[in-house]
Amino acid sequence: MACAACRATTAFFGRREGWRYARCSRCGTIQLDPAPSTDQLAAAYARYSGAGHYEASAEAARRVSANHYRTLLASLTAHGLAGPVLDYGSG
Repeated sequence: MACAACRATTAFFGRREGWRYARCSRCGTIQLDPAPSTDQLAAAYARYSGAGHYEASAEAARRVSANHYRTLLASLTAHGLAGPVLDYGSG
């Protein structure tokens, strides 16, 4: 699998709760392998929004997350910053 962040090769890192993880040989990110399908992501957002962490619908939670990362990357780029970005934690 190619790294989602830098497109370098990844190698098996480990398993947890039925998911397989890979580590990038270049940037060191750890990511799901294979990446979740659209249906898996929709189900995950539905569980997340239904758990009381977010009061809007699953689709609204997905949009907020996507907009957050687009804004963050645009800000980093505007300030001339480049390189790996660490998303520490969830939610």
